[in-house]
Amino acid sequence: MNIDLDPMSWEPRLYSGLLSTFSILALIIAALGIHGVMAYTVTQRTREIGIRRALGAARGDVQRMVVGQALRMVLWGAGIGFVVAFLSTRAWAACYRG
Repeated sequence: MNIDLDPMSWEPRLYSGLLSTFSILALIIAALGIHGVMAYTVTQRTREIGIRRALGAARGDVQRMVVGQALRMVLWGAGIGFVVAFLSTRAWAACYRG
């Protein structure tokens, strides 16, 4: 095990560790949020899903409908997130350039 005793290297490691920790925490919170929204949506559409099944819709069709809706929400959110991240990175870089 190689232990780096350079006093100048602790700060970048601390920042990268904190960034990694908060990034993982943000991903967990986002996943829980998506799960909560989808659970709420399915609960609101339970009657519709039951009617579809009663009228002959296959279980796979109903699952594809629900998963497709979730996938659309995730893709929209990811797309908006990437655009906001790109623009905020550019804005921060412009601020630090002076």
